[in-house]
Amino acid sequence: MERPFFPPAECNMAAEQVVKVVFSILTTVSIKAGLGKHDRDMTTTQLIGVFKDLWICLPGSVFVCATARVSIAILLARLFAIYTWFKWCCIGVSALQALVSAAFIPLGFLRARPVEALWDFTMRDAWRMDPRVWDYFAIFLQSLWTFCDLVFVLFPVIFIWRLRLPAWQKMSVILVIGLSLVTMAMSILKAVTMTWLSKAPPDSTDLHYNSVLPILYGSLEECLVIIMGCIPTLRGVFISTVVGVGGPVKNLVRMRRSKNPASRNEIGIEPVCCNVAVCFPHAGHDALSMGETNIYGAHHG
Repeated sequence: MERPFFPPAECNMAAEQVVKVVFSILTTVSIKAGLGKHDRDMTTTQLIGVFKDLWICLPGSVFVCATARVSIAILLARLFAIYTWFKWCCIGVSALQALVSAAFIPLGFLRARPVEALWDFTMRDAWRMDPRVWDYFAIFLQSLWTFCDLVFVLFPVIFIWRLRLPAWQKMSVILVIGLSLVTMAMSILKAVTMTWLSKAPPDSTDLHYNSVLPILYGSLEECLVIIMGCIPTLRGVFISTVVGVGGPVKNLVRMRRSKNPASRNEIGIEPVCCNVAVCFPHAGHDALSMGETNIYGAHHG
């Protein structure tokens, strides 16, 4: 089957990176406006402005975390297609977290009427939803993301360890997939911090200052899931670049050898091999039987 020009996983990753860059710019603007300062060092207008920026960043943050995991699920399902149960497990958990994430965004903006009351804490007469609804939903979503990361790292590592591959190839692939453990840790820290913040009284000092921690954990999580999803595709680009450059270099070496045939015997140095297939031999034929090239570097039979 011919590979599509714009594969779904790559399209998702491209969209996530664009959204991440846009909202990272907004976060930078918020930091310049006072994000990260103690509440006592900021005016009421600054606090309201920073809270507004954080609410604007919410959809982008959720979108990046959700769609990046969908992209990773697509890659893993394609890579380990021989394990049918794992493929459907990836599809199921990624679809579930995508649906919950899609419901989480509008729920956040329905917490208060008018919507400006979400960030303008001076509007004390505005209607506000019970904050426990939002807190429990947010913790559930973070737990679901944590479970996705665990699934994406546990079973692939088991599958790869059983393959007849060189140890360095196994460890390199496991290292890439193991980044899910870091994203899982960030999800757990976000959930714990959000639970702690939900129990803080409304009149607590430094409420805005303490809210910066989930932003830090969320930014690290978003960047890591994007990196994980981009590594397989970037590897293919890197290999194709090496192959494209290797041909001219190999011809240049042959031309120099033909002009100076005695150089090899006098110096005793063999010409550099630019054939990627020779320099980087793949695993045996029975390493994988999935019918396509392993996107993480293993060769399928």
